[in-house]
Amino acid sequence: MNDQFLRDYYKFPNQRSIRKVEEKLQLNREKHKTNRTMLTLKPMAIVILVIVLISALLLVSPVVRAQVNEWMQQIGGVFILETNEYPGMGSPVQTLPYERYNLVEVENELPFALGLPQWIPDEFELVPLVKVTRFDEIAISAYIDWKTPSDSIFSLIIQHRLDGENWGLVVGEGSVQEHLVNGEPAALILGGWNADTQMWDDNLEVITLSWYHDGQLYTLQGINEDVSVDKLIKIAESIQ
Repeated sequence: MNDQFLRDYYKFPNQRSIRKVEEKLQLNREKHKTNRTMLTLKPMAIVILVIVLISALLLVSPVVRAQVNEWMQQIGGVFILETNEYPGMGSPVQTLPYERYNLVEVENELPFALGLPQWIPDEFELVPLVKVTRFDEIAISAYIDWKTPSDSIFSLIIQHRLDGENWGLVVGEGSVQEHLVNGEPAALILGGWNADTQMWDDNLEVITLSWYHDGQLYTLQGINEDVSVDKLIKIAESIQ
């Protein structure tokens, strides 16, 4: 599978899509009939890592954290919402532009240091340019890619919140497992959102590992043909 073209740009849902997800979270919470203060989410962004295979990242306000377990789980600081509702359903998305830098230049463009893996499969070929995306004054992300023998792309995504808030994942129901990276919890997600069917698809064979490292959200993403869970964790544990 040649998915290089899938990685050439990234998209964000519009504000209508964001409100729909917020409304769903509110409805989920109301089912518990609590007398606590109404939950409010700050404006959030759902990051589409590829066009067809989507990993949605939900920005969570700190006021939610005390009550978040009513409708979310948390793995190692990453908030996770499991849902059958496609994030952004019925609404268009907008293209998020990116900039390219080599590994030397990018260090001067980012407000954080890049932690790179010290171990990577020998057959993976590093793409020399790093893609950087910026979402208003909220977040900045760096994408480091490797070409694989299957003619696919293996990626390390490092995401930094400029406003100090936490990231989260919007994923399909039953798709999350908890693993350890250097003794710390990490979220392993199997499958991905299919933009054509607007459903979570376990048959896409996408494998994603997300965890916090040095204050940033680190995500490794590839396909089962290229990397096993054990290798994915080995790569993650080699990051310095």
